[in-house]
Amino acid sequence: MRYFVISSALLLILYSCKSSKSTYTILKDPSGNKSLTKALTVPASGKKVEDVIHSAKKYLGTPYKFSGMDRNGMDCSGLICQAFSDVGVKLPHQSGEQSKLGQSVSLNNLKPGDLIFLGATKGSDKVTHVGLVVKVETGKIIFIHASTKKGVIEENLLEKWYQPLFIKGSRLF
Repeated sequence: MRYFVISSALLLILYSCKSSKSTYTILKDPSGNKSLTKALTVPASGKKVEDVIHSAKKYLGTPYKFSGMDRNGMDCSGLICQAFSDVGVKLPHQSGEQSKLGQSVSLNNLKPGDLIFLGATKGSDKVTHVGLVVKVETGKIIFIHASTKKGVIEENLLEKWYQPLFIKGSRLF
């Protein structure tokens, strides 16, 4: 019965979300046994990808602020949350929760618009940081993120510092 209620609720939510604004939400199983992810269909258009990248770039130079989500200061997940919100996609404001969304993408298959998730140390599987891929070219994967020291900046994921911290990529559209 419990699974019928959860399944019914999930279908109702999915059906009711046919508005122009897409929302991603993590739903918890009341039994506490597993998490259910509501993955809504976001139009797969190059325009949507360009829009979210453009939105994120508007925040270049914004200082770092823990839990911040505006031009006065933002953290990494706040930047991603705000950039996607600007194009009508609501995301949770925690990098760990953001990492549960979308289709998993390997380092070699990243493309602009994908999210990248990093750990604090080499080999870690605990997500502590998120960024947005803005450009992929030979030898470079440029991503935008909120650095604790430099604020919102673009950097190369393939640099010696970042590559060993890479946990996963995720494609939302």
